[in-house]
Amino acid sequence: MNEDAIPWHERIADEIRQAEEEGYDVTALRARVEEEKPRDEASYRNIADQVAACPRRPFPFEEPDSWEGILETLGTRPEAVPLPQDLEARLEAAWLGRCVGCMMGCPVEGWSTNKIRKALEGVGAYPLKDYVPEAAAEDRLHYGVPVRLYCREHLDRVRADDDVAYPVLGLVLLERVGPEFTAADVGRAWLDHLPRAFVFTAERVAYENLEKGLAPPDTARRGNPYREWIGAQIRADIWGWVAAGDPLRAAELACRDASVSHVRNGMYGAAFFAAAMARAFTTTDPRLALDAGLQCIPAASRLARAITETVQWAEEDENWETTLHRIVARYGRYSWVHVLPNALVTVMALIHGRGDFLATVSCAVMAGFDTDCNAATAGSLAGILYGPDAIPGHLSAPLGGRVETYVKGHERQSLEDLARRTARVARQGWP
Repeated sequence: MNEDAIPWHERIADEIRQAEEEGYDVTALRARVEEEKPRDEASYRNIADQVAACPRRPFPFEEPDSWEGILETLGTRPEAVPLPQDLEARLEAAWLGRCVGCMMGCPVEGWSTNKIRKALEGVGAYPLKDYVPEAAAEDRLHYGVPVRLYCREHLDRVRADDDVAYPVLGLVLLERVGPEFTAADVGRAWLDHLPRAFVFTAERVAYENLEKGLAPPDTARRGNPYREWIGAQIRADIWGWVAAGDPLRAAELACRDASVSHVRNGMYGAAFFAAAMARAFTTTDPRLALDAGLQCIPAASRLARAITETVQWAEEDENWETTLHRIVARYGRYSWVHVLPNALVTVMALIHGRGDFLATVSCAVMAGFDTDCNAATAGSLAGILYGPDAIPGHLSAPLGGRVETYVKGHERQSLEDLARRTARVARQGWP
């Protein structure tokens, strides 16, 4: 997610929409806001406080807001298995797959599937089988540099992006503190290593709350209309990687991290994909990985029900476009940065990828929404499932194994070293 600070009138609209999704009847509050058109921080704070006084509609979901509460909802829990013998190779593929997916999706981040198709068809690059050509991209900045540098003709490394920065920072945290890190440790790592200008939506709010002296989970709840958006989900990979073979442990680590900035479904998205990745180290079947993810989040949550529905659609539908149409029809009302549609697109890509890395990642990009995030997560999972040899050379070669980040003190990394360090942490943290 790469954008400037969101204006207060948009935050107000996002808060009302979020409250409605949580079961509040905000009809009267929305009408008053539409009439008065408040546009400043004080108005936002006042409206956020009023949400709690709104009446509740019948809410057919069970969505606890803590790891302990989540555990109480779980039925059959996935069992842990020993670390796989090919751990290092699969971790190398996980890092590479994430980076490849991220770079493929960056130039079209936030675009609709129709806009992506039109742009790629205009330059003879649809369906997408490589990095996005410069001619299909728009003239804008991405993390302070022209987005064309993320395009096929100019890509010579893994360039800076939050989808790469967060797993690097998670690894640094684990090396410093160990697997028993706390949410407060995560918050301190953010303040120490993340430039404020490159922290967005829920993470921006949490960062500001940390600066004010608030502690998790209050940092996630205070003035945060993005509390169920995609941010924690894109931070989830590292927790699944270091808990390889143990989905439940991966989910718990992800929830601990997520509690700094997210609640409920925003937290479940992180737990789901971390658990799926942990299971992926012991299978080549994406459905088994996704099933493990579902076993680690509340079955009666909005996210779990939507994922279950999407899995069924994807297995029924002949092509991903049909499944995407069903996702948009049911969940298109959400922000393009909300956890629900993006998690569903990623699940769709894994099933319609049919065991092929490129098909999986390309689908995650061509579907639209938060394309770099979804393709990065899909690429990470596909990398683990199918191994490094499944990643085409025309995608890995341009990156040269070099990783650029904006994580302070860790701006230059190598993929080989990141995989080696991740394997060492996984082995040290194994019970």
